[in-house]
Amino acid sequence: MTSSETGSAELLWDVLAANDSMHAVARCVQLIEARLDYPIGSREDLVRVVRHNASADGHLRIDRCRISADRVRRGLPARWFPVGSRQALISVLLAAFEGDRLRHIGLVTGTGAARRQRGRSHGTAE
Repeated sequence: MTSSETGSAELLWDVLAANDSMHAVARCVQLIEARLDYPIGSREDLVRVVRHNASADGHLRIDRCRISADRVRRGLPARWFPVGSRQALISVLLAAFEGDRLRHIGLVTGTGAARRQRGRSHGTAE
């Protein structure tokens, strides 16, 4: 391995280590690929995998991340399906995990319907 390749591998590891969601996404990909083939037809397919692997409280926990079947259903638009490749699945899962994290820290404030309602209550339309 050249020093450039070593540096690139170290950079990639640092990027992955900086965000807990990355590890959760990698583990979820393994769980999903063990049960489903590509293309993954709908979010309901992912909901079934999450439910199958969830703990008693309904959440799939990986490291410090967690996701529920309901979060998959509410957080992943139907238009994102079918998912035809591992790369596309990674993107979908990252959106699911990061959406919850961003809401938790206040960077995302809810669904479009909630934002529209807030806009109406403030006399503006979205």
